[in-house]
Amino acid sequence: MRINKNYFITSHIAYILNRYGAEDAVISPGSRNIPLISALVRNPGIRCRSVIDERANAFFGLGLAKATGKPVIITCTSGTAVAEFFPAVIEAFKTTQPLIILSADRPNYLRSSGANQTINQENIYGNYVLSFTDTEVYSVEFSLSSLEKFFSDLILEIHNPLRMRSGPVHINLQFEKPLEPDTFDYETDFEENQVKDFIDNYIAYLKAEEYDNGRSSELIETQFFFAGISYKNSDKEKELIKSLLSKEIAVSADIGSPARTIAHNHIAEFTEIILDHYPDLANEVSSVCQLNSAPVNIKTLALVEESDTLQLINDKGQNLSPLKIPHSIFDFNNNFVFRLSESRGLAGVITEADKVVRETLSDFLNDPVNSSELTFYQKLISGISQGESLFTGNSLTVRDINKFISFRGKDIRVYLNRGVSGIDGLIATSSGIAEAEKKPVILILGDLSFYYDLNSLYLLKERNIPLKIVIVNNRGGEIFEYLPVRNVDDIFGEYVRTKPDFNFRAMTEAFGIPHFAFDSDSDHDLNSALVHDQSGPAVFELNIQREKSAAVRKNLRALLGEKLAPLRHKL
Repeated sequence: MRINKNYFITSHIAYILNRYGAEDAVISPGSRNIPLISALVRNPGIRCRSVIDERANAFFGLGLAKATGKPVIITCTSGTAVAEFFPAVIEAFKTTQPLIILSADRPNYLRSSGANQTINQENIYGNYVLSFTDTEVYSVEFSLSSLEKFFSDLILEIHNPLRMRSGPVHINLQFEKPLEPDTFDYETDFEENQVKDFIDNYIAYLKAEEYDNGRSSELIETQFFFAGISYKNSDKEKELIKSLLSKEIAVSADIGSPARTIAHNHIAEFTEIILDHYPDLANEVSSVCQLNSAPVNIKTLALVEESDTLQLINDKGQNLSPLKIPHSIFDFNNNFVFRLSESRGLAGVITEADKVVRETLSDFLNDPVNSSELTFYQKLISGISQGESLFTGNSLTVRDINKFISFRGKDIRVYLNRGVSGIDGLIATSSGIAEAEKKPVILILGDLSFYYDLNSLYLLKERNIPLKIVIVNNRGGEIFEYLPVRNVDDIFGEYVRTKPDFNFRAMTEAFGIPHFAFDSDSDHDLNSALVHDQSGPAVFELNIQREKSAAVRKNLRALLGEKLAPLRHKL
């Protein structure tokens, strides 16, 4: 059998990854990765998409993984292209997303030699991948026994990350020429089906070796249950949350948690506001159980981190808590029995205060006098159709929506990139989600976040992805206005806050995407525009009136304090 050695190896790697559930691949063009491109495109079980920009490629793949829950392959050529993947790889690691990086490389004997487009790609992502394999494809011996050894070693490297844990995997492949798949450079004395039969049998053997002792039952005693952002959105998480609701345990739900959408009196959405006005309440909490990731907002995070006992539940029992080492970590696939550890009436107090806050916010934000970006957020969430998806950017946007907006009773999925809370790659990630879900997705992000991922507008237009982008334009890093650095005059204005003057209409229309502009305190109904029949991408710019916004926030804080005052003796 005449073969091209590079293509023979890569086609069987694609076959293996497909056997492990990978059905999507995102390809960036190049020469050195031609063996990888050929293998992925010619595999009938893998859907391939071409994305020119490697950074957009990786974040787009991240979005596909978030939406499908399955491994997604991303591939690129050698050199700095591999480094462009890094931000998305970090986010995938921190949010346990199964991203598979197939990077092409030149032979290692060319490293540090001055060879073109050659860097040291060995373990380039360091601790941010669950496994790394560096393969000298050109030196693989092409006997049947040697290939069986090669593929069994490779399968072992990816089996645990893809089956027992969850996160990115990096396979680096060093190719010598010829790279084109139909350029034959070797003749074998065996047939291809012999190799595939071995692969099938070996994978079946490893899966049979996995055993399930049944779900263990765990008793968790706690006062306060915090439901953080879900990166899997599994039915098991929802079952776990519902099992809590018959207990007298205080449940606080963050944006992106399935708990946030459940309409139940025991679930509090506005813990951050309650702690704003009654910080001493945190002293009443001695034991916390945290589901998934840590809180978005600072005060709730402090409550969790400063508790005497922290027990963590998440997918595969991994430690995702940023500051505190949990006393116990559990896989949420276990069975749990929850018991109130110490009754101080905490659940009743928090849920009563939460009801007061919810009613106050609804009345205040529905008053046209208080029109601001907060009003827009409330109208958007209340008007979004059941089953639709929302992607929320980072910085001030996610904090505002998490703090002030109710999701109660809304059957919508909220996506975020909160692994490291970066502002890059948000358009590409949400594009991957919209592509996978095959329906419109609404993305809300800040002006700087939009600017950071401008390249991805080409991806949107080229693939006609139905992503509706809302730019919350507050002219730069508005969130820094609320930090102590605001008072450091010699550095704040030019070096921290920044006040860029972007022409978003020109930027957007340069990519052939329609642009619409609205003012946050105007009578224009941006929400109606968002639900307008728009088959492809569109950008909606919400210009924030900063003085009006500041006044609204000040008045809202005063009103909340007044409404919560009668509960002071309970809090």
